Amino acid sequence: MGPELLLLAEDLRTTCVISCELNSTFIMLIAKVSGPISFKESRPIALCNIVYKMVSKIIANQLKVTL
Repeated sequence: MGPELLLLAEDLRTTCVISCELNSTFIMLIAKVSGPISFKESRPIALCNIVYKMVSKIIANQLKVTL
């Protein structure tokens, strides 16, 4: 999977376009208490695509050096 990920990262860097499939995120509610009744008793988490997380981490690390 390494070479494909590197090709994807390079393609994203050169085109500056992220496909909708890669950028999709699901929001999930996790209960803070047993048997939650309201939204206040839950907390949201984002379930991001792992490839999106890896590419954003690569870009952030490159920007860290520049900034």
